[in-house]
Amino acid sequence: MTSLTREELQAFLDDRKHLSYSMVDHLRWDLKQILNLAIAEGVITRNPAYVPPGTMLLFVPRECPKAKRLVMTVEQAKEAFASLELRERLIVKLAVRVIEFSLDPVKKCLASACEMYVSRAF
Repeated sequence: MTSLTREELQAFLDDRKHLSYSMVDHLRWDLKQILNLAIAEGVITRNPAYVPPGTMLLFVPRECPKAKRLVMTVEQAKEAFASLELRERLIVKLAVRVIEFSLDPVKKCLASACEMYVSRAF
């Protein structure tokens, strides 16, 4: 472990470019955490993947496929809500609100505008 270099760690990630972007990103984070633990345990003196305060030296290969986000159209949303009983419709609408409030401010504004549009359609 003491002989690990940044180049070897990057080659490890590059060899996994066929995996999804999020999986390789998790591997990158895991490597950083494992190496930080090795520092804490006294196995190594420095982390070859990370320079404090906050500079990660490893990157996710560009070739990693990013997940496609599926977004419902207004018509699909109407159909989904219409297919539910009253109780289930309420639960789903509350879940959508919870997700909306977890978004960053820009997305909240967009979600609010979309919701007003969708609520007028219902």
